[in-house]
Amino acid sequence: MDHRITSEWKAKTRDELWRQYDEVNGLLLDLYAELRGRDKKEQQELIERLLLLKQQRLEISRQLAIIS
Repeated sequence: MDHRITSEWKAKTRDELWRQYDEVNGLLLDLYAELRGRDKKEQQELIERLLLLKQQRLEISRQLAIIS
């Protein structure tokens, strides 16, 4: 019974992490598209947001690796 509960928890957690990963990827794609046609100051702000999202995506990847 404990094994079944653990398996269900892992599956649910994995699904949630993949949802978060996909959401972050979507945000990254949107920001990359926004970079075009922006001035240097605006580009720098977008790049900072990109770096934060990349860090978030990396952390999600680490969590996925631990669960798998």
